[in-house]
This record gives sequence, structure tokens and C-alpha cells, in this order.
Amino acid sequence: MKARLALLATLALLVPTTSAYAEESGMECHPTGSQARILFYQDSHEFSPLMRADGERGGIARLATVLSNASLGDESTDIVFGGDLAGGTLFGGFYKGAPFIEAMNNLGVDVAAFGQHDFDFGADHTRSLVEASSFTWVSSNLTNVDGTPFVPTTSLVHTVGGVKIGYLALTSGMSTTSASAQVHEQNLVASAQRASEALRRQGAEAIVALGQISAEEGAAVMEAVPAIDVMLREESSAAGTGSIVEIGESKRPILESYGDYGNVYSVDLTPSSCGMTLSATSLLVNADIPADPAMLSLQEKYVGEMESALAATVTTSDHAIERPEGGALVARAYREYMGTQLGWQNGGGVRAVISAGDVTLRDLRSVLPFDNKVVAIKATGAQIIAALEQGADSSPSGSGGYPRTSGFTYQYVPSARSGQRIVNVTLDDGTLLDPAATYTLALTRYVLGGGNNVTAFAGATVTSTDIVADVDALISFAQAHPLLPVSPLTGTQLDSLPEEPTVPAIPPASEATLPPSQVPNENLVVSGPDTPPVKPISSTLPFTGASTAGIALVGLIALAGGFALRRRIRH
Repeated sequence: MKARLALLATLALLVPTTSAYAEESGMECHPTGSQARILFYQDSHEFSPLMRADGERGGIARLATVLSNASLGDESTDIVFGGDLAGGTLFGGFYKGAPFIEAMNNLGVDVAAFGQHDFDFGADHTRSLVEASSFTWVSSNLTNVDGTPFVPTTSLVHTVGGVKIGYLALTSGMSTTSASAQVHEQNLVASAQRASEALRRQGAEAIVALGQISAEEGAAVMEAVPAIDVMLREESSAAGTGSIVEIGESKRPILESYGDYGNVYSVDLTPSSCGMTLSATSLLVNADIPADPAMLSLQEKYVGEMESALAATVTTSDHAIERPEGGALVARAYREYMGTQLGWQNGGGVRAVISAGDVTLRDLRSVLPFDNKVVAIKATGAQIIAALEQGADSSPSGSGGYPRTSGFTYQYVPSARSGQRIVNVTLDDGTLLDPAATYTLALTRYVLGGGNNVTAFAGATVTSTDIVADVDALISFAQAHPLLPVSPLTGTQLDSLPEEPTVPAIPPASEATLPPSQVPNENLVVSGPDTPPVKPISSTLPFTGASTAGIALVGLIALAGGFALRRRIRH
């Protein structure tokens, strides 16, 4: 049975425009008979539905049902994916996005954009996902190191239902991925301007921007590039149905999706002799939607294989390990695996809590789903102090790049002057870190490569020959500890600088003489391979499509499970 949305209420509004509609001058508007529909969703990390405060959302089998029911047919509908299908969660990290490519090929996706998480496993892996896709990936601002486009298609005109739709796509946040040194993000506004100009030259009747960018970045692009008619942006946590932001006097919309593909935007474009009408409706993907049988079978296959592979118990914990303590525990695991004096884990890389009791492979892989690689380096105390400040500055809340450490503790004073915010950097033996001394440090290649804007380790010497996946170092650590040890929380914050000096004067350069880690590297065995042991693999309301003419808000319709918005622009 097809899911249906019930019309609840209508509210009509009229917004003044800078030019009158054709009807206001007595001209009759005649539809051309063409109609195009875009079905847009984004942010795919889990195959199964996720439970949120407002109930279940997402799920690949329910998504299939919504897309099928809302389609006008292959020739009149574009299914568009907005990005983020690889890392960030247990399922995403375990399979690295391959099941979603298989599903999207079957769903009939036409166009896709990149999110930064699509690069969590490196640029080469992202290219392998692109090569396995039967649809077109578009990026207007991502380039290789040599400046060439990351993918050949920097903008795309698709004729859908007789309407020429132009797509451009923007991605930011690449500093938070392991591919930050391999793929560069170019200026969003300049890239959008170039792409929109190219699309107009190719005859695009409406320009759609796909934006895996922040709300502030989206607003800035829309303000600066009036040729864009609508932006379809990444998730908004503000509303369970998604949300709409209107930009400038023309009130061109940004449609912000509900996270984890909890909704699909159905966007209709209808040309007439008076211009283009563009209508948008939010369709929820929730527990009210029946699962598509074929996609449910695929969902159960992949989830079942993963759960079976990760069911083994590795260790136990006598208490729940929250993410801050978990970060310190992971840093200790790196340190012990690499046999270094110190360990470092960025707070945002720890993605789950470890519950009290038996700890399984599933639990550990949920903690570290990004498949970052761990290395050992030599770094001076001064480098470490500078890197601590950069990491803490990137996310003072304790997530993001905020450093969780082992072998030493520190305090962070965000109100202090730049360069003086890290104090009391204290080694486990009670002595202060020596800025002039050299220490061995285990950390991820992501942090070493400048992730979260931590650049102080640039040029540091890599001393390890054994490069291990972060989760495998954690698994090895857990196997060595039948009861997970309590790890001290590190990186506490102070409201103001302490009165006493907390860092010694810099002496002549010397080699640190701290003892090595208590668990030497040669006594540890990695318990698993770098890759998993499983084969990877709606009613409306209109707004117009061109940006050069006036727009009128005709009405706002509240829908069960969604909302609709309608505008028209006269070209």
C-alpha cells in the first residue's frame, strides 16, 4: 500500500515583489505541458532506521518506498543524493559506503554530490565508490592537489520532463577527513559563480545547488550568487521534517533536510508562458512508511553479516565509558601499540559510548568507525603544546579536534591570549613537558596531516614502520586487558590563567628520557585485518525557478509528516 500524506491546513500569504506577475498586467499564463520533479535526500550512514526523539527515521527499505511512490516516472523525475554515505557510524565505517552504492544503483539515483564523510577512507576509496556508481557525481569546488577537478563533472544540465535543470554541488569541512591533504576545497562562492555561469550558457532553465556546507556558508553562497534558484542543503537538526530558510528580498529558498535521510524533498518545476513555478514538499521517511521488500532483503543481508562478524566478546568494563574517557582510553591504546611515550586521540573521532559489561567487537568498532591509521612520530614539546592549542581551539566543547591524551595531561584556558592557552602540561611522572625536549607520540594520520586545523606536527618525523588501523589498535589493547582500565580525563578547562608559571623556561635542546610504554610493541598482536571480514561492496506549494525576477509566496501548507512551500519567478 502506498503511503499517503493528508492535507491539514492552508495559510495564504503574499510577499511584495519588484516586478508584477504577468497576470497582474492582464496577460494569461499558459502551461507548456512540461513538468519535472526532483526527489532529494542526503546523509546516509546506516541501512537500518535510527531511533530519534520523535521516533524512527530513515532506513533504506523505507526510503525506497517513498522514492517509488513520489516519482513521476523515469523521464520526469531526478533522484538526487546530497552526500555523506561512507564513514561516521558503525555501518558506514564497517562497509565504507559500498552497500549504499549498490542500493542507490538499484534505487535509480541520477545525480549525487559529495559530503566530507565520503572521503573518510581516503581519496582513492572515494574514487572507487564513484567508479562503482551508475549515476553521475558532481562537484563544483573539490580539486586534486594539482588543481584539476576531483571528478570531471563540475556542473550538469539534465533534461527532466522537458525542463533543463542545472546542478552544481559544493562541499566544505574537508579538514575533518583523512583526505584533507589529497583533496582541496576551493572557495564556495567563486566556485558556485563559475558553475552557475556555465549552466546558464548551457541553457539551464533553473539552477539547483547541492550543498554539503554549513547553514552560514549556504546563506553566503545564496546571497552572493543570485543565479541559484534553490539550494538543497545537508541536515538541519532544528525540525524533524527538515526546514526552509529564505534568502534576500527575492526569498530564494534553502531546503535543509532532516538528518540520516529522515525525509525526502519532492521539488516540482512547472514552466509556463509566464515563467517557472517551483514547488517543494517534505516527505517523511519514518515508521509510517512500509518497507520495500527487495530493499528490505538487502538491508537485512548487510546488517546480518555485520552483526554476525562483530558479535564476539573482547573484554569487559565495570562502568560505562563515556566519550571523553573513551578518547583517553583510545590514546592509551595507540601509545601501547606503538610503544611511544605519549598518545593522542581527537575527541570528535570517538563516536560511541562503551556500555558496562561485556565489550564486543561491535562496541569497539562503534567507537572508531573512520578507519584512521595510527603512526608514531617524534615531536618536540613545543610542537606538542602548539598542537594542543590548535586542537582545543578547533572545538572548545570537547569534541572535534579537542585532544584526548595518554602519558600526559594538560589544561586549556580559552579566554587566554593565543599561544598561552595551554598550561600545566604534565607528564605521568609529575614533571612538566619540556618544550625543548623531543618525545615519541602515537596519533592518527588524520591529526598528523592537519585534521581539525592541527598543523603544528607538519614536518615531524614518522618513526613507525607498522601502520595500523585505529580500531585494530583498540581491539589489540582490549584483548590485552580483560578489564578495561580506568583512564584519567585529560584536557580540562580553566576560566583564567593560574598565578604560578606552569611551563619551564626553554633549556637547550635535549632528548627526553621518559621510560618507554609499559607494554612493548613487539608483545602486541593486531587481532583483525584493516578491512572487515565481510564482502564490502506528497501535495505542494510553489516558488519560482529563475533568480532575475520577482518572487511571490503564495502559501504555506502544513502536511501530515511534512510541509510544503510554493513560489514562482517570472523570467
